[in-house]
Amino acid sequence: MKRIKKRLAALLTAVLLLLSVIPAAAAEAEPRLSVGSASLYAGNNVTVRVSAEDMESVATMDFTLLYDAEHFTLNSAVSSGVFSYADVNTGTAGEVRFLGLAADGVSGSAEIMTLSFTAAANTEPGDYPLYLSIGEIYSVDLQPCEMGRSNGTLTVLQQQTDIPSIFFNCGTSVFQAAKDETVIFTFYCYSPKSLAGGVFRVAYDPALLAYEDLMLQNGMQQGNMIYDVNSAQSGRVVLSYATDEAVVGGALFSVRFRVVTEEDTGATVTMTTDELYADSSQALRSDPCSASLVIQQPEVEPDYPNLCITAPDEVYTDEAFTVTLSLEEGSSVAAGDFTVSYDPSQLTVTEEPVSLAAEGQTLMVNINYSNGTVKFSFIAQDGIDSAQDLIEIRFRAASNAEYTASISASGRGVVDKNYHAVTLDYPTVAVGIHPL
Repeated sequence: MKRIKKRLAALLTAVLLLLSVIPAAAAEAEPRLSVGSASLYAGNNVTVRVSAEDMESVATMDFTLLYDAEHFTLNSAVSSGVFSYADVNTGTAGEVRFLGLAADGVSGSAEIMTLSFTAAANTEPGDYPLYLSIGEIYSVDLQPCEMGRSNGTLTVLQQQTDIPSIFFNCGTSVFQAAKDETVIFTFYCYSPKSLAGGVFRVAYDPALLAYEDLMLQNGMQQGNMIYDVNSAQSGRVVLSYATDEAVVGGALFSVRFRVVTEEDTGATVTMTTDELYADSSQALRSDPCSASLVIQQPEVEPDYPNLCITAPDEVYTDEAFTVTLSLEEGSSVAAGDFTVSYDPSQLTVTEEPVSLAAEGQTLMVNINYSNGTVKFSFIAQDGIDSAQDLIEIRFRAASNAEYTASISASGRGVVDKNYHAVTLDYPTVAVGIHPL
């Protein structure tokens, strides 16, 4: 019996050990906000990104990225556009405050913001933290969202004294572009240290940008040069270059891209180098450089129905004429207060305006002769979907009227049958006045 108990105990122990090494059922992924890490040399710049993972219908996001402003300069902080409204506040040194709003919510994983830093020339080698302070985050149903965080690090590397370093930077022809627009990324070096050749690799996201052309600039158009451009690999352009005279400082080469996405986002182009050498055959080295572009489609102005004003183009002094106000098709107006304004020194309302309201509709008028206004309230219980005339107003041009008289309209409290606000366009008409 004792032997059986010992065997059962041993078997139970083995089962427990086995269970301890079998992964538990995957827990539900925790939403997380992360900032990337990067390495650079003192005096160089670098790009890092803030991203979020496993979001579920996030409607508002508020966080602050803290960095060492004593040793790093913030060059740019650009929202990716994943939130329909984003405010990036960089007014306080050492802090980047992000506030994003998305009425429909953001789900899944996405890049939130791209930041570019430059390390001060006297920065000591070491790790410098990028710290995320997370504020309030809410879902579309106004429930608070718990979100973990992963901080990042900017690592300043020990300079390699045996190989001279040269520094490149990059600029863009425009800060923001939309689909089918072109943007030029230009690469510069202001202290090339007798650079005479090397391989320059330009990386980009082919889902956002399409390569069109690479153009050598004045800095590389020196002596007897040879070069080759290879763009066969999507997302990469490689320039191989050599010259018998040293490159001069300034703009070296430019790459033209065309925006191919309709999404509002950010695009980053990065250049790395290989096999750099001086005219003395001395090897050279450099760090990557990059520049970012905001991709944002232009806002399309909505086409609202008009409250139309129909009037003659020209009249004579002392002549009476009729002005008609009407609603265009599709207005859905069920009620509203409207005001017709005119210059009482140029025009006079000669008689009570005529209501053109249909059966079952109500129109009430109030005239202020001294202020030059005709106000009317309109009610149509079921709303108006078709075009309809509302009111006729008889004017007379003053005997001393000159040149042009303007007639305009405005509205307030305009709603449909469900009491939803209705937006209308209110054109102004000009009536030419000629002396008799």
